[in-house]
Amino acid sequence: MCGLFQWLTTLDTSVWLRERGRAHLRADGYGVWLQDGRCLRFLVHVDPGPVGEVIAERERSTAGLGIVLAGYRRTDPVIPVGVVLVIAGDAAREATWSLIW
Repeated sequence: MCGLFQWLTTLDTSVWLRERGRAHLRADGYGVWLQDGRCLRFLVHVDPGPVGEVIAERERSTAGLGIVLAGYRRTDPVIPVGVVLVIAGDAAREATWSLIW
């Protein structure tokens, strides 16, 4: 058996993160994937990307993509997830994320 077991919308994810003291994170969703008796909890971060030459507001307000990801890079068990799934709009943007991560 495999499949998406649980999904929280953006608003529900924000509440879930706030309850865990991580309200500054702007994840777009939270999910639980089950496969072969194993469970993977993950956050989804949708990259709005730059619009033309304009930097996305989220990037401008946090001084770059590295800062956006910094909050996810915690080693303590405050956020019980194993993966942050970043969805990029195109290959160039995906390459930008992979350089930072």
